[in-house]
Amino acid sequence: MITADFVSVFKALGQPTRLHILRLLSARNLCVCELVEVLQTSQPRISQHLKVLKNAGLVKESIDGSMRIYHLQREALRHYLSSFNDFLTDYDSQDQEIKTYLRHLAEIGDEYRSSRRQS
Repeated sequence: MITADFVSVFKALGQPTRLHILRLLSARNLCVCELVEVLQTSQPRISQHLKVLKNAGLVKESIDGSMRIYHLQREALRHYLSSFNDFLTDYDSQDQEIKTYLRHLAEIGDEYRSSRRQS
């Protein structure tokens, strides 16, 4: 998983209304009209939040007659969270940018912190 995937997921998770939507969807599948009623916000605003969640892979939709029903993608959420934990601890990854940062940290060592304390 690449950094851009995490940015998309955490951006989706970083807004309180979207977290409310996810928690509601964890209880049961819902249509937009139910979310509008429960959250007391406009339909376009709920639809925009659902679009962000859907683009991040956290929610999927199905059609039931004329209604769109939204479902929490539990396995996707578990996968992202598990992968993020691996991402944080995988220093041997192919991420060249983090390897450069880690090399720089090794070069400056503890002397940098010690010199900053004395200033």
